[in-house]
Amino acid sequence: MFITKYLLIWIFLTLIHLAFNVFSTLWHSLVSLATAAVYARRRRRSPFWERLQRFFEFATPVLYPLPEIGRWAVELVVIVVVLVPFFNVLSSSLGSNLTFEAILESLKQLNVGEAVQKVRSLVMG
Repeated sequence: MFITKYLLIWIFLTLIHLAFNVFSTLWHSLVSLATAAVYARRRRRSPFWERLQRFFEFATPVLYPLPEIGRWAVELVVIVVVLVPFFNVLSSSLGSNLTFEAILESLKQLNVGEAVQKVRSLVMG
């Protein structure tokens, strides 16, 4: 039963990752094409093209990472909504009362060693 849930979650996360990879590839191509089109017009020195070039000098570094930021946001939401409760279920099925919230509390206090020790004690039994 638990392996089935794990596989479903893994498939879901893989599909999200794949979708964002495809979108990211298309997005980067569009941003690169737009930037190349603007800079190919360098011979024309009209005020419009100069403003557009200045805009793309600023916009390209801002636009380029947007798909990755979106993927991070979606994956973070999925982790919080799906994987945290799944961690708690697996932990209780192993006979432990350790919750993800307890590990997160250790991490909030910047006590990484304690958080790792809690997970280690859960995994090693």
